[in-house]
Amino acid sequence: MKLLRYTAALLIGLAATSLRVAAPTEASHVSCGDVLTSHTVLDSDLNCAGNGLIMGADGISLDLNGHTITSAGGLVGVQAWGRSGVTIRNGTVTGFLFGVWLDGTRNSSIRGVAANGNKQTGILVTNDSDGNQVTGCTANGNGAAGIIVHAGSDRNSVKGCTASGNGIGTAGLGIEVSLGSTGNDVKENQVVANKRNGLVLLNGANRNEVKNNTVAGNGRIGLVVQLNSLTNNIKDNVITGNKRNGIVVQDNSDGNVIRNNVINHNGTSGALDGNQGIVVTLGAGHTDIRDNTINGNLRNGISVNADSSGNNTVISNSLSGNGDGVTGFNLSDLTTGPGTAGTNDTYKNNSCLTSNPLGLCSAP
Repeated sequence: MKLLRYTAALLIGLAATSLRVAAPTEASHVSCGDVLTSHTVLDSDLNCAGNGLIMGADGISLDLNGHTITSAGGLVGVQAWGRSGVTIRNGTVTGFLFGVWLDGTRNSSIRGVAANGNKQTGILVTNDSDGNQVTGCTANGNGAAGIIVHAGSDRNSVKGCTASGNGIGTAGLGIEVSLGSTGNDVKENQVVANKRNGLVLLNGANRNEVKNNTVAGNGRIGLVVQLNSLTNNIKDNVITGNKRNGIVVQDNSDGNVIRNNVINHNGTSGALDGNQGIVVTLGAGHTDIRDNTINGNLRNGISVNADSSGNNTVISNSLSGNGDGVTGFNLSDLTTGPGTAGTNDTYKNNSCLTSNPLGLCSAP
């Protein structure tokens, strides 16, 4: 079943915009509000009172040619709604509510675009937008989020992008995959210094791959998997220096794999809650945690809380310097059951010195 439109109010706002159709050949000079129907190369910056440019045909490209589309209050800088095979590349979009917005658009690409300083989201891929590529972009300093893939948008790729400094006050995130979006790749991105969380999978974000990203210095949690998000694969990432936790899996999120990551020096805030490398909590279970290097986190290296649903496997991780052996440990498991050392989980071949309860570590 198709999901409802992201917001009816925005549809009405766009429909009310005065639109002009650009010339059908290789147009070079266009104006704010134009609907593009052919390959277009910008020849100048655009300063728009309202919306920017609209991709009005399938299979066309917009080359910003190093130019900037800016606004002091427009809704969308560049939009492609219900399109296929379009390309948006090589320039800057700033000052809009949303920088670049793909809605119900498939097999299209956003390449080398700086979607910075927009009031809400830099790049939005939504409402069954499938098979798109967001590559080599920056989404920095936006009011709420850098890049969002959501509302049933599947098989998209976000690769080689930077999402930094997003959010106002204490709210804001780098990259989000959410609302039933499945089979997306989030790879080789820099997700740094966002106001709240770095990278978020939530609300039924299933079977996504998060690989080779650097997630560092975010204001709360580096990477969050929550709200029934299942069987995601999180591997080969560096997750470091986030103010509370490195990775949190929670809210009945089941069957996720956390493998071969470096997770260190999280918990820089010193607050009593969090400050751990990996946390499994609030009904999450069947988490496979293996082959990770987890060092120097303020409290626990890996913490499985009593409210986890259990059946987690923690295998062949290397942990050192996490906690003080009194209020924090390399391994901590508060569940009870028939698993290792009376927990509800399985521990094997973990190299560490301290655990709660005793017996979760192997010799380092």
